[in-house]
Formats: sequence, structure tokens, C-alpha cells
Amino acid sequence: MQSSVLVASVVLTVAVLTSVASGADPSDVNMSLVSASASAEQFVATSLTEVSLSISIERMSNSSEQGESALDKGLVQAGIDANLELGRRSSHLIGLLQTARVEKLRKISSSLEQMYEAARPIGVRLRQGLLFRTNINRFGEVLMTVMQEDGIRIEGVSLVASDEELELASSLAIRQAVQKAKSRALLALLEAGCAGLSGLHSVTVSSQAARIRGEGLQGAATTPLSSSMSGDSALAGGSALGALPMMGGEYSIMAQAMVTLRCVPGVRR
Repeated sequence: MQSSVLVASVVLTVAVLTSVASGADPSDVNMSLVSASASAEQFVATSLTEVSLSISIERMSNSSEQGESALDKGLVQAGIDANLELGRRSSHLIGLLQTARVEKLRKISSSLEQMYEAARPIGVRLRQGLLFRTNINRFGEVLMTVMQEDGIRIEGVSLVASDEELELASSLAIRQAVQKAKSRALLALLEAGCAGLSGLHSVTVSSQAARIRGEGLQGAATTPLSSSMSGDSALAGGSALGALPMMGGEYSIMAQAMVTLRCVPGVRR
């Protein structure tokens, strides 16, 4: 995987010289503090597609008896049958996705609802949601594997950067911000007329990532794609979706750092 760090920029600000407050640590007596802050930004290109899908199972009540009690029993049995089938299909699909070497595969949601006809409950519908990531170049191949299974609904596709790339970019941005803030604090110390550097007082850092460009597939349909349509239509839809061009995506990681130095006050010029 190619490195996705593209650009870095730095913004610096410097705080005024302040005296150490009374009641501070004895080692800080007759010391002054000089603070400087810096902001560093890294950009990370998206390299993965994140796909959310759901597996849907429907079962009708097969009770031939009349009465509310019989209807309830039929719905309970339909729910049990649907749950068993959902577990089977979910395990099968998870196995296929693991064989396809997708990343970050996990279950994300589940739901149970009754189906009605003329205000009368006639069956149940169960859904299980899954989320996974795959390399952009393998998206079409994985999608075709998924769409060959019955009852699959593609809920959404988005472009993301890997956790490792975001962590690396965050570390680089923080390191750069700290280095720049420290250099600026040393300059401020000299400009303030300090007689010497006593030591490092504190370093505070923070970072935040935000997607600034690229949401998903260029030209993708706004309605989810479902394999519950005819087999040929589902495969054709999956093939078309997998062949759509990807929009370039990008994350911005902004780091903030403040470095505070202790210095021995000198004669002010």
C-alpha cells in the first residue's frame, strides 16, 4: 500500500512571557514561563471501500387453526424458523467474506418485525446487518460474491482510509507540531531576554481527523441494491455497481501542540 501522506502545513502562534505564580513548586521560584503553540496538518488519501449490507429472512405463519392463541403460536414458530435460517445464512456469508479476506468484518445491527395483511399479522421478517472493508481495487470482485447470495441488500458504500494510515498521519502531525512549537518557544525565550533555559515545563497535544473530500461511488444509485430481485437482475446490478468509477477521497488530520519552557529571567531590554 502506497504512503498516503501528501502534504504538511504549519501555523505558529506565540504566547507572551508570563511569571510563575506564587505558591508554585520551589524549583520554579524566580522562574518565568514562555509558551508557543503550533498547528500541523497531514492529508491521507482513501484506499478502502466500506460496505454495509443486510441479510433478510421472511417466514409466514403456517398455523391452520383459528383463534388468537393459534395465531400467536404460528407467529412464534415462524420467528424461531426465521432466526435459525438467519443464523445459517449469516454464518455462510461471513465465511465467504472471510475467504475473500475482507477487513473489519462485524455485525452491526439486527431487527425483528411482523408482516401484516389486512391488519392481520401473517408472518415475521428478520434482518442482520454486516459491515466490512475491502481494498478499492477488489471492491467489484467482493460485491459479485455477495450478490450471488439470496436476501442480501447493499445499504451503502463509502470510501475510507485505513486506521493504520490515520494513526501514522496523526503521529506525524503531532510530532511536527511539537517540534515547531518547541523551536518557536526557544526563539521567544531569547527575545524575552531570559538569562537561560531552566527546563521543559509542559507539552500538550491533540489531534482530530475529518473527511474533507470523497463520499463514495461516482454515479451510484441512491436506492440500495438488493439480491431479492431476480438472480440475473441482482448480478447485473452488482456488476454495474462494482464497475462504477471511484471518486477520490481524502482525510485531513489536524494536530495542535503547545510547549511551555521555564527560563531564568534576565535583564529586560
